[in-house]
Amino acid sequence: ARIGRMTLVVKVTNIPDEAPVFSPKAYAVTLGEANELDSPILRVTASDPEGMQSVSYSIVGGNSDGTFRLDPISGELVVHAPLCAVQQSQHVLTVQATDSAATDVATVTVNVENENLHDPELEISSYPVVVSELADPGLFVYDVDATDADCGDTDAITFSIVGGDNETHPHFEIHNETGVV
Repeated sequence: ARIGRMTLVVKVTNIPDEAPVFSPKAYAVTLGEANELDSPILRVTASDPEGMQSVSYSIVGGNSDGTFRLDPISGELVVHAPLCAVQQSQHVLTVQATDSAATDVATVTVNVENENLHDPELEISSYPVVVSELADPGLFVYDVDATDADCGDTDAITFSIVGGDNETHPHFEIHNETGVV
């Protein structure tokens, strides 16, 4: 009987079937409202346990207003729109890592601290008001208005008279919250 021989090379290929893994699963960062737009605030990382696939990143929850952007390749998270602690002091994002097989998710919590970035501004710089010397105490004289360019901080404006009245025996009072003289 005759026997033939041959060499058979069998190549076993790995079929990607394991999801990437975030490490850690939760991230947190605290920022001030003055954080520079489009500058990185943190980087999320996930690895492919099989070491074969590249991982891509995306935000899949908590970013309906588009305040944040996540680089799909590097995992760098940036602030893309101005932050306002008075309107929203905490953003909780769900980020996803994907390879060709599956996905994993992690949570990013962004805490926003209120910052007083702007001085209040009086609506007009001089208030020409005439009051009779016979006017009764407590008579309404004027309602001073001011604005503050800081987001949501208009309730934080307080008023006071800092000069021009008799300091020992003041003739005028201003309500510190309303600006009514």
